[in-house]
Amino acid sequence: MAHPMTIEPGLLRLMEGVGELDTSLPAWARRSNPIVRRQLGIYWKTLPLELGQWLKVLGGEMLVVLLAAGLPVVYTFIMPVVTVSVLLVPLVFAVYGQLLFNVALYATSATYTEVHNNTLALLLVTPLPREHILFSKLAASIWRQADNLSLVVIGHVLLSLPVLILQYATLYSPEDNALLTSGAIILALAANLARLFLEPVLVGAIGIVAGVTTSPRILANIVAVTVSGAYFLFINLPRVLDLPFSARLLVDIVIPVVLPAALAYGLLRLAGWLVGRD
Repeated sequence: MAHPMTIEPGLLRLMEGVGELDTSLPAWARRSNPIVRRQLGIYWKTLPLELGQWLKVLGGEMLVVLLAAGLPVVYTFIMPVVTVSVLLVPLVFAVYGQLLFNVALYATSATYTEVHNNTLALLLVTPLPREHILFSKLAASIWRQADNLSLVVIGHVLLSLPVLILQYATLYSPEDNALLTSGAIILALAANLARLFLEPVLVGAIGIVAGVTTSPRILANIVAVTVSGAYFLFINLPRVLDLPFSARLLVDIVIPVVLPAALAYGLLRLAGWLVGRD
């Protein structure tokens, strides 16, 4: 008797209907949300990343790094692939940069269009909370980049460990500070993954505020891209400084996670206040 064909879980959910998609997400972020669906058009069919399996791989890498705290020789088995990582990581950064650029532009354009076509006022009289309308605009701009986001997450999981080992082993010798080095690498792996989801939210929030406050459209796009670029310049410049360990953790791990979350929340609240005032 032939075995039934195995269907990829995301594709199976797609075949079952859009109403069953993204149930683990808040209602405003689902592709079945009418605002998100309207903004996405045909992009609602994009399959999301099956994050669970990649989190398991990342967890396995963290266990290897933890093992290396007691046996630094483990690093010698990982480092031969560092050349591959160093060559491919710039490509991942290029895809990530394109993702952020597109999210900023699309969030700006979507919000600007609603404001200047006077359709945002119609949305505001629906039972939907004002903030959720803006959240849905942001979610749609990120959903349109789901394929690129999947590539970037996979690239981070598969390529970043050797690069981080090279970076932190240079700063803190594994032979002299094995636990310190391993702890910094584990924290960096987790923080960098979090950034891949938080930073698109931030640039989308910047785009929404630009779309609400700036005219004409081209100027709104320029503002969104310029402010987003200034943020990344600000967040990355301190990393080239010679810093003590505590400051290095703050600059590399803590601030890049806390700051985009706080800024995105503040910008979305600001945008909600602005559209409510108008």
